[in-house]
Amino acid sequence: LLGGVLAYGTFYIIRTMILDTEDPIERSRWMAPILALPTFFVLSLALQFKALKYVLPGSWLPSNDCAEGLGFIDSLGPCLPANSLMAALVLALFCSTILYAILRKYEFEETGYLGVETIFVWLQVITACYVAFAHGANDRSNAIGPMAAVWQVFKAGSLGPEAEVPLWLVLLGSFGIVIGITTWGYRVMKTIGEKITRITPTRGFAAQFAAATTVLIFSMPFLAIPISTTHTLVGSVVGVGLAGGASSVDFRVFGKIAASWVASIPAAGFGAMILYAIFGLDETRFIVSVLIIMSAISWLLYHSIRTGPKVEIEVGNGG
Repeated sequence: LLGGVLAYGTFYIIRTMILDTEDPIERSRWMAPILALPTFFVLSLALQFKALKYVLPGSWLPSNDCAEGLGFIDSLGPCLPANSLMAALVLALFCSTILYAILRKYEFEETGYLGVETIFVWLQVITACYVAFAHGANDRSNAIGPMAAVWQVFKAGSLGPEAEVPLWLVLLGSFGIVIGITTWGYRVMKTIGEKITRITPTRGFAAQFAAATTVLIFSMPFLAIPISTTHTLVGSVVGVGLAGGASSVDFRVFGKIAASWVASIPAAGFGAMILYAIFGLDETRFIVSVLIIMSAISWLLYHSIRTGPKVEIEVGNGG
């Protein structure tokens, strides 16, 4: 819901301040870096709090000190250090300035709306990287969190207050995301990118920015709430579609997607019950099951590479 509202608002700003003006290309040259500024800022914060948290000193990371001093830590949550906020702002301004300089010097062959869409192709590349980072930061944690608890039970025989996450488990979660995208990910991409509503670079930028920002905000240490990147992205695409009118959204496709969300919860729970009933807490059975699952995944990857759509063919058909 938040992703949809944010996407709607972002595209409304683009349409009002760029597309509906007398010179949309000139307007987009200086508006595009401003629109990209929040992307660079949130991504800079996420890099500090996620990727660099083991490198940066403690004064650069979120702390509970100020909330404790006020006596209501539970309601405020951790504080954001000023140096991290300033570093993120400086880096965001620097990246936006570089983008502005590039757009001012680049001569676009297209005019009117086509020229604006060409400019937003550049921004969509940035937000695509933004979504990829948010996807890895959020979904990998969602996947390996329960697995870390299972591993602690196997290792210590009981579940403690905090489960240790070994490096091999982090790599396994990353590998699983890559395998999923490589094998059947193109089907989800096609559904979200083509079947819900018409997507242009301006609309795609709004949807990607809204989805990635929502996911990273909920993944930050001051919230740390697990959410679904796919759910958020679908909501953002629907929000962008609604900005062009309700008739531009295929609610039949959206209904099928929502039904699959509801069905996946009991299906996953039932599958976990079956696996636990078969293998229990026996380490040998667990290792054998992991080998079988990894073999099945390897076969799916091999089969998908041989029979899946080729990038060259898809690009040729699109051009």
